[in-house]
Amino acid sequence: MRALWYNLLVMKLHGILALSAVVAALASLADAGEPAHDAASLARALTAQGGEGLKFDFSAVVTYVCTNNFDRRINIAAEDASGAVLVCTSDEVRPAVLPMPGDTARFTGEVRGNVYGRNFAVLDSYELASRGKAPAPQELTHDAMLSGSCDYKLVRFRGVLKDVIFNETDPDYMLFMIEAPNGRGIFTTAPVFDAGAFDRMDALIGRPVEVTGVVVPFDHSPRLYTGRIFKVSDVECIRPLEDAPDARTHIQGHVVAVSKRAGRVILKTDRGEFVSVNLADPHLPSYGECVEASGLEETDLFRRTLFNAQWTKLDGPAYRDEDPVSVSPRKLTQDAQGRRKVNCEYYGRAIRVSGTIRSMPEDDPEGRMLLDCDGCPVYVDASALPGVLDGLEEETVVDVSGTCALDVDAPERTSAIPRLRGFTIILRTPSDITVVRRPSWWTPAKLATVIGALLAMLVAVTAWNTSLRRLAARKGRELMREQIGHVAAKLKTEERTRLAVELHDSLAQTLSGISLEIDTAKKLADENGPGMRKHLGIAARTLKSCRDELRNCLWDLRNRALEASSMNDAIRQTLLPHLRGVEVVLRVNVPRSRLTDNTAHAVLRIVRELVLNGVRHGGATKVWIAGAIDDGRAKFSVRDNGSGFDPATAPSFAQGHYGLLGIRERIESLEGEFTIESAPGEGTKATISIPPINKDSK
Repeated sequence: MRALWYNLLVMKLHGILALSAVVAALASLADAGEPAHDAASLARALTAQGGEGLKFDFSAVVTYVCTNNFDRRINIAAEDASGAVLVCTSDEVRPAVLPMPGDTARFTGEVRGNVYGRNFAVLDSYELASRGKAPAPQELTHDAMLSGSCDYKLVRFRGVLKDVIFNETDPDYMLFMIEAPNGRGIFTTAPVFDAGAFDRMDALIGRPVEVTGVVVPFDHSPRLYTGRIFKVSDVECIRPLEDAPDARTHIQGHVVAVSKRAGRVILKTDRGEFVSVNLADPHLPSYGECVEASGLEETDLFRRTLFNAQWTKLDGPAYRDEDPVSVSPRKLTQDAQGRRKVNCEYYGRAIRVSGTIRSMPEDDPEGRMLLDCDGCPVYVDASALPGVLDGLEEETVVDVSGTCALDVDAPERTSAIPRLRGFTIILRTPSDITVVRRPSWWTPAKLATVIGALLAMLVAVTAWNTSLRRLAARKGRELMREQIGHVAAKLKTEERTRLAVELHDSLAQTLSGISLEIDTAKKLADENGPGMRKHLGIAARTLKSCRDELRNCLWDLRNRALEASSMNDAIRQTLLPHLRGVEVVLRVNVPRSRLTDNTAHAVLRIVRELVLNGVRHGGATKVWIAGAIDDGRAKFSVRDNGSGFDPATAPSFAQGHYGLLGIRERIESLEGEFTIESAPGEGTKATISIPPINKDSK
């Protein structure tokens, strides 16, 4: 039940928030569409989202004028019956008559936004109506300032000047921190008109002051302040109160530690109290001097501290050095159970530790020497003793004496409470550090250097070898490409020669025979008609044979049978386009590697010619092709079931048949043997025997 009521309550709250957002958006749209005619409306637009682009036109009394001496822009606070607002001039518009507090004027312009997402009212025109008496400022309390009821109004308040710096984001302005009577800090900005302004204001740190200016809810600079800030037209508007008591604390004591690195000293008072003093003066006192320090007292929850302090030397008794106490670093940072515990009772006292140097001041971001004391890190500050660490190096074992100082972190993002980091030993005199043992010559660092040098040499040698291998590989590839080019050229030449021989031995001879037959037929044309027809028939058959031979040559040029891995595949590819409806039984056991390309080409041509003869002339329907290596010779046989013929009476060259003649010529060129067995009606068997060229291949 509670969960139900809780969900209903949450839903109602979300509805109220959504309705408020809608109303605010409608109000902003209404304001954006209607110009602001009074100071209060313009002030609301400056802090509202969507106020950019709003026009304004109103009349009011000038209460505050701030002129920047560098970019000559003017900030003007104006007040009417509705309230007050701050406007500024632009680079294009600057009043011919400089506004003065008390003047009544008409202000016209629009609201613009800057790169930091903040709105400001920019004047397009300024019309002076009348001169008047400057208004008196209102007395301001800190609570009234926080409430926003005095925004953009001329007010005055009192407080203590705590600090002053140049604004890092705008060097034309100084930034002040003024502490109100209730202890709350107020940021104040003022323009810089002369070089001595900073020194004059710095001298007032710790003094009660009276400040006159205007309160603004936000600033146009990149700084993002918490709460409202106070603007003054000149540093002279921050006036010291002569009759008010000095807010600075004065402490006398002897200097027991000096850190030029941190710009601070530790004083030991007559009551034995240790006080940390952060000095504004870069000139620091020396160890053992009796001084008086005056500054703003603060605490980091562990010790009293004076900030922005000044010091003067006093004539006092000489300081008697305290004998250092030998202490284990673990005792400084741990309790008896080993838990982390910072023992603050050693703060300001003289202690002694022993350890090994792990890093020198130049290697530390804070300029300290780091000791390793039985696994505990201890920092040593020798910034007040120039040259005392000269000659020391890492891995040196030393005894160190000095004043124990607390290391306190500033409040972190996740915590508003200062935290202790540990201790730093601040050397007092050159005798506070003693060398116990220097590192051996062969240090781990030097060993690492030697190993690094050897590794570098190894990498260099490896890179050199890799480079040589790449160069050799590149040269080898170039040589291989050159040799392949030579071999390719040689193969092209051999192939051209082979084609020329084949064309000459087959086509050229055949064409010569055709020419002779045609010449004979011409001679017999008038005398012997039957003889003429006989010779023309021979010429026709010879021409057909020539055509078939040419077609086979063209097929061989396109065919990739020689690229086959076995002679079985090569023969099958060669016969495939020529046989339709003929059964071929193929069993060849001759390795392709035992035959050169020319020999394999000749075998393929011979086998094809024998198969085609059996199919075309003998009408064979089945062909057996076999091959093997026998007695060191490659033997092939082609057998068919065709009609057969009588080899003794077979048609010859004279009748226009060149098949068997061409086969015999090819086999003779290979130094082989050729036999043919056939009889009418019994089929034909042809046998080829040639010596293989690659005798070592298997």
